[in-house]
Amino acid sequence: MQQLDQLEQRIGRLEAVIDRWIVQQGLTYNAFAVLYSLARADGGNCTQKDIGEAWLLPKQTVFSTCKVLTEQGLLTQQPDNRDKRARQLCLTDAGRAQALPLLAAAEAFSERLFDAFGSERTANLLAELDALNTVAETIINAEENRSCGAP
Repeated sequence: MQQLDQLEQRIGRLEAVIDRWIVQQGLTYNAFAVLYSLARADGGNCTQKDIGEAWLLPKQTVFSTCKVLTEQGLLTQQPDNRDKRARQLCLTDAGRAQALPLLAAAEAFSERLFDAFGSERTANLLAELDALNTVAETIINAEENRSCGAP
């Protein structure tokens, strides 16, 4: 487990740096996730479920964050025509005024970060993480199949 621990520590440190950047923008991680998602969304709206899945956030966390942002006048919530249980989220004018500069700042931060890291190193890092994920999924799937009595 030592190598997995080392990987988790490194990912944790990177997440902490990104969290610091989000705090510098005057937001919590969860509020950033909602505003950023809506600013990037096709048509300017998406569901709470979409955000939760994209950011690996619990449904209740997204619900609570959206409630606060709605109360602040930054977004509206409407029933989803495709799924009556879901809510379509949409930025208000005030929400767009906050989210669009946030999106631009996030894109600029990402560009500076990966320009400094280098395009080849970035491509290699992403490819290696994809490969590691594939290996992990293969191992876990094999273990699940064994535990279910599959050969």
